[in-house]
This record gives sequence, C-alpha cells and structure tokens, in this order.
Amino acid sequence: MLITRELFRFVQGASDQMLIELGTDRNPIGQVPFIAHRSYGLPKQIVIREEAGQWYVSFCYEHKSDIILREPRRTRIRTEPA
Repeated sequence: MLITRELFRFVQGASDQMLIELGTDRNPIGQVPFIAHRSYGLPKQIVIREEAGQWYVSFCYEHKSDIILREPRRTRIRTEPA
C-alpha cells in the first residue's frame, strides 16, 4: 500500500517506541509501530506490505534527506497487538 506524506506522520510512542500515524485529523486510520534498522529522514512516501506473514514499511525519498529523525534499529512492523 503506497501512502503519501500528507497521510502519515511519525509520533513517539510509549517506551521509546516509534509509530507511524496514518490518516488525517478528520479521518484517522490508526498507528503502526515499527523498529528502524537504519537512520531515516522524513520520506516523501511510505510503502507498507505483508510478505510471508511479516509486515514491512519502506521509505521513499525524492532526494536524500539531511534531517535524521531516528538512528538505527530494525524496520519490521509488529504483528502482535500493542
């Protein structure tokens, strides 16, 4: 699923966990927890996909971002409830 920048934002969750909040203020969809495996900046788009029972998020950039939002960790979306 391709999601453009106006439909997601990064928020800090409990216990230093990062979340991607999906939707808009008027039409919220939900939050997706993730663990980054490398540094990342603010992407132009994200792609969320499921493969063999595991969920993944990929960041798409138009140009290299000079702003680092988070330092390395894994980028696998948890499938168990928060």
